[in-house]
This record gives sequence, C-alpha cells and structure tokens, in this order.
Amino acid sequence: MRNLSKGNCYICGDVIGKRAMKRHLLEKHAEYVGSGAERCYLIRAEGAEAPNYWIYFDIALDKKLSSLDNFLRNIWLECCGHLSEFSTPADILGKGRIIAELDVGEIFYHRYDFGTTTELKLVVESETTRPKQRGAIRLLARNIPPEHSCLKCGKKADYINAATVYDEEPAYYCKECTEMLMDDTEDGPAEFYPLLITNSPRCGECGYEGEFDRYEYTAPLADDIKAPARSKNKNA
Repeated sequence: MRNLSKGNCYICGDVIGKRAMKRHLLEKHAEYVGSGAERCYLIRAEGAEAPNYWIYFDIALDKKLSSLDNFLRNIWLECCGHLSEFSTPADILGKGRIIAELDVGEIFYHRYDFGTTTELKLVVESETTRPKQRGAIRLLARNIPPEHSCLKCGKKADYINAATVYDEEPAYYCKECTEMLMDDTEDGPAEFYPLLITNSPRCGECGYEGEFDRYEYTAPLADDIKAPARSKNKNA
C-alpha cells in the first residue's frame, strides 16, 4: 500500500506529505502579484474520520459556501442527492455565507447525508492571491489514492464490500473475485454489497462510486511543468 500521507501537487507534480504540502504551496505557488490578482483562502479539507484522504484548494474570498458545497460533492461525496451542512463547533454556517467571513486558522466542518454521514474537517490555512480564475475553486493538491489487496487472491483490489466498511479491516476484492462472489450464493460472504473503490472518505458508504469526480491526477508534460497538472475526466 502506498504511503497515504503523501499527495501530488497539481501545479508542479511534486509528491509531498500532507503537512509539508501547505508550505510547498505557499512558498512555490502562492502570492501572485500580476495584473488581475484575486484574493483567496488556501484551505485544507480531509476526512474527519479518514484523514488520509485530503485535498488543498484555493477559493476566492467573494464566493459563498454553496460553491464549496458543490465542489466537495463533486470530488468526494455526491451519490443520492443527500442534504448537507457546514458548521463550527458552536454554530451552523448557512451556505449563503461569504468565504471572507471565515478567519485564517479557523476550523469548520461539512457533513453530507444525515443517515450514512460523511464528515469532513476543513482548515483555513492562509490568505493568499492567485491569477484570476474562471471557477470559484482551484484544486491544488490531493492525496495519492490508496491501494488495497484482494482478500481472496492478493491482487490489486477494485471493489470494497460495503457491508464491511465500518469493520476494523474492511474487505476488498479484485474485479474477477467480485464477479465470482456475486455468483457464489453458498460460499460467498453473508452480506456482499460491492462498490467501486474511490479516492474519497466516502468510499464504501451508501451508493457512492465517484461518478462526479473529475479530479484524478495525471502528471503534467515535461514542457508544461509550470502549468497546473491536468485532472482526468473519468466520465468523458
């Protein structure tokens, strides 16, 4: 299994640890001072119960939490149109709130689905500037996807048995063994609900299989190393 604490910088392609990524982004890729500079916050988000899934992104200060909600749904959460909310330890944050109303250093939370809930922890790491963007949010870094071994054959797994997602050691299976277990009504697991493995803290929950996640990392070309690394649209 890969070291889950490391991730890719989506601007230059470097592989860096989660904590060190903040310094890398601020020292190498922040504080743009050119024409049309846009004030924004650098924010880290991670699974509240699964912190090895993490991202860094910047968001313009004049955008609303509703824009952040949409982004988090697309990259990590959306499966069945569940309700969601932002909060601090003391209060619920309305989605109409402007990002600038948050403070640097503030910790807040996002919860998606109040039945099978996925909770995210978000930290406002710094205020910075960036070139003017078309979108509200620019993804800057993401954890390297974890790899799991098939419980039956040991090959790289493709599916998780959702019935075991809250077990101390969830059960993972490759495509071939998953198909075999689907046909094995006698010797297969008593409860078997295979879902595609995703690079998300919602992996294995509800019906989530990452259909809207377009942010899979692909390395930039050598002659394009200064441009943001591209994300792979898996739905294309």
